[in-house]
Amino acid sequence: MPRAAPTLPLPILLLVLPFAAPVLPCVSPARADPPTLADVLSQRIERYGGEIRIDPASGRIDGEVALDVVVTGPGRPALHFSTPIPVIGASDASGGPLPTSTVQVGGRALLRVELPAPLPDGAGATVRLRIDGTPSCAPRGTIEWRPCGFGDVTWLDLSVVLPASVTFAGERATMDLGVDLPAGLALAGTGLDAGAVPSAPGRERHRLVQDAPSVLHALAAGPFETGSAPGTEGFVRTFTLPDPAVRARVPAVIAEAASALAFCAARWGPPPVPGVSIVQVDAGAAWATAGMIWLPRGIWTGQGGGTIHPPDLWRLVLPHEVAHQWFPVGARPEPGSAWIAEALAEFAAIDFLAAIGAADGVATAQRLSLEYRRLVDPLDDFPLAGSSADAAGSRDLWFRVAYAKGALVLRALRQVAGADAFRSGVAALYAEHSGQGPFDAGRLRDLVAAAAGADLRWLFREQVERPGHPILRVRAWSEPLPGGEYRVRVRVEATSSVFGVAFSLPLPFRVATTAGTYARTELVAGPDTEVAWDLPGRLLGVDVDPGHAFVRRVLPEVPGDVDLSGEVDGIDVVAVAWSRGAAWPDGRYSEAADLDDSGAVDQADLDAVLEAFGAP
Repeated sequence: MPRAAPTLPLPILLLVLPFAAPVLPCVSPARADPPTLADVLSQRIERYGGEIRIDPASGRIDGEVALDVVVTGPGRPALHFSTPIPVIGASDASGGPLPTSTVQVGGRALLRVELPAPLPDGAGATVRLRIDGTPSCAPRGTIEWRPCGFGDVTWLDLSVVLPASVTFAGERATMDLGVDLPAGLALAGTGLDAGAVPSAPGRERHRLVQDAPSVLHALAAGPFETGSAPGTEGFVRTFTLPDPAVRARVPAVIAEAASALAFCAARWGPPPVPGVSIVQVDAGAAWATAGMIWLPRGIWTGQGGGTIHPPDLWRLVLPHEVAHQWFPVGARPEPGSAWIAEALAEFAAIDFLAAIGAADGVATAQRLSLEYRRLVDPLDDFPLAGSSADAAGSRDLWFRVAYAKGALVLRALRQVAGADAFRSGVAALYAEHSGQGPFDAGRLRDLVAAAAGADLRWLFREQVERPGHPILRVRAWSEPLPGGEYRVRVRVEATSSVFGVAFSLPLPFRVATTAGTYARTELVAGPDTEVAWDLPGRLLGVDVDPGHAFVRRVLPEVPGDVDLSGEVDGIDVVAVAWSRGAAWPDGRYSEAADLDDSGAVDQADLDAVLEAFGAP
């Protein structure tokens, strides 16, 4: 989903599923025998064709759209469509008129098109619908995303133009659409512009061709400067407005998009639509459709990014939106699993940026964890399962839970199952559902579990089906043993940010002694867990979950023992002194050094560690 505009101090990573608000078509009154839900679900559009004419000055769109429809179930006497723009007439492939009416199904007004004869199961028909109207471009949903806009730059999510079947999976179709526009504009769209020819004085007809079936069709037209470069999985194209700041960014954006396409393709398989067009448009958000990524100017230039997001904001946004070409454009989650598409995209972006050396994966995970834990009130927290942007009731809340926590839950899944099993499971999910019906997030769990040979239901039950995160209070100490070894003991008291929720964490530990560094993994379950390891050398410190695979807050049981060495010593004083003056989300801010959890490392924290100096 679209990412919010960069002036908001939020994680800006959302892709919205299109919704065509039904508009009553200009047809005859409703029939007395309305269809059932099974009737209206018994069809799918496989191809869009026809001609549309767009007047950017008025926002009016008119023309004739040809729909190649296949039906399921025997003896279907009519087809049903959601019509965001009024339909003023219908005909068959030969131009013969077809009767139409308006019917109500599930509270939605649908266009009913009567067929000359009932169609048997699996049969197809071509229906031509004449449209004429102005789509509503008012913001939609909790995230206030606009589906269209008119002016110097015109953009359209084609769900506001093209009549659609009523389908839970979205309309998956190819497209060969003539688009009539004012002369001199460049056209970007789902598919390729096969060229423009004069159509009337001051106007041109473009041909937008998309050979691969997909949902989320879209187009944009404007006085764009265009750039392109061959990418691993097809061409990367840019469509930007004349602007020195944006123009300077184009080569880097093209290179990163091509690399991100190759990165995801190597892990998940070819994208559903080869190549990607990156369009500068002021839609109030960054978002992805089939073969297209939409970036507002502020993301291109990094202006207004605030303190959470650095000036190279595009570098964080772009790989996330590229990953959306696989999820949900290729494989689409069910509405109650909407979080998984955002989590997979953010997860892939973290790994990609780490792979190319543009960001540290652990540091990025820590940032996401802090955003979720510091900005989500436990009383407002909600489970990932069954959630959506509108159900959350708040754009901010959705970003911080579905995106930040969701990506970290996937890191936990990889940690528990193993990297190979995790990658195999995600690739299998895409292969199984690309171009097919929607999937539940639990399907990913099951595929990863099968690859790992493990039962992972407990992890989803605790991290996906419940709200909150664990809070771990940790104490470490060591006892000398004969022969120069030491018994290192670690005690973990576990509570939760949400009352009554318990977690079981196979936590990694990195233990530093005077003899070296040692990795251990232990199950932390229940309110009090103590583990012990016999290791050479005296204890220097313990790092709990060093790769930040889990959403968690770690606190020292001994106040001031920042490095969990078993005592408050000079290392702790140095750690607090180095971070003094830093406030979250500054890069120098250290949560461990923020002893009073004020959001800033200040003199009070330094005084506290000095007062505790020497405490065991």
